[in-house]
Amino acid sequence: MNSSATPQQRRALLLAVALVLAIAVGMAWLVGNGLRKGETYLPVRRASQQRSVSRSMEPALFWVSIGLYSAIGVGTLGLAGWGIRQKV
Repeated sequence: MNSSATPQQRRALLLAVALVLAIAVGMAWLVGNGLRKGETYLPVRRASQQRSVSRSMEPALFWVSIGLYSAIGVGTLGLAGWGIRQKV
């Protein structure tokens, strides 16, 4: 964002960066909690199909879930960094 941005535009960008950082923190929590417990949630669209995935029972599905959560977290962190770089 150039230096001619209005205060309202700067606040909007700051809010967007804060929301994206919140998503990144949430994903970091899911990954950390999953690795610590050895169990995480299956990332599916339907709430009726969402279930817990154990590392010992379903290792491939567990690591796919952890990898997906990690990719989302890293992506949102990069997006937040880009927003901050735009001179929030």
